[in-house]
Amino acid sequence: MSLNGLKFETDFYVTARDGKDIFVRHATAIENSENKAVILAHGITGNPNEYIHMSARNFFVEKGYDVYRMSFYDDADNARKLHTTTLPLQANDMNDVIAHVKKAHDKVFVCGHSYGGATMLFANPQTTANAFWDSSFDVSLFWQEFERHENTFDEALISKNNRMDQLFSKEMLSHANEQSAEDMIELASTIKSPSIVITAETDPNRDDRKRIYDFLTVKKEYTDIKGADHQFLNGNTIQDLLTTTHTWFERF
Repeated sequence: MSLNGLKFETDFYVTARDGKDIFVRHATAIENSENKAVILAHGITGNPNEYIHMSARNFFVEKGYDVYRMSFYDDADNARKLHTTTLPLQANDMNDVIAHVKKAHDKVFVCGHSYGGATMLFANPQTTANAFWDSSFDVSLFWQEFERHENTFDEALISKNNRMDQLFSKEMLSHANEQSAEDMIELASTIKSPSIVITAETDPNRDDRKRIYDFLTVKKEYTDIKGADHQFLNGNTIQDLLTTTHTWFERF
């Protein structure tokens, strides 16, 4: 497979600490002399093939980074499903993927988009540096927009305006609602790796997402991408996001 600097792409599974299979798609850059890798973590209901992650793959392989796009759930028999996962489980899976990638790379970076950023807060990943991409902070805010429906299963079917119904676990919903502002502040304050917080100017939850930066105690930076929506689909905002992230990573 060839696309500009993309050498080839392969799929594999990392075995999680509880035995589950974590899907990872690995793109290798042709010129990779510095042995650097970026792990991309998607948001809730997202997947590794979203525009933001495909764009990041193309961008970073051209910059000489291997790119690993992980999935917190997929359709493999032994993989997690959206209705069986929680933030702590996702955090464990992220750290298990990081441990796997570290075996082959000297420098490992993580980008977490939306709920993937909240997962980073719970994971406290031991990386070269992190990038929070319009990341969730007060995770209970996300669920306030949803309508809950009880059903015959031990799960909650939750729908959102103008979007298809999605099945989430009651554990994920209850865990998110149990997280106080103080809990999230504590998580942010314990992050150990240098981190950049990047928000999207037009995201209605931008002010809450920016709060991650306020409580980080490590080397940090904050940037607001002008004109950007949550998915960085507006204009050339995806390029601004990736260039800002790359500039941060190159400092380490």
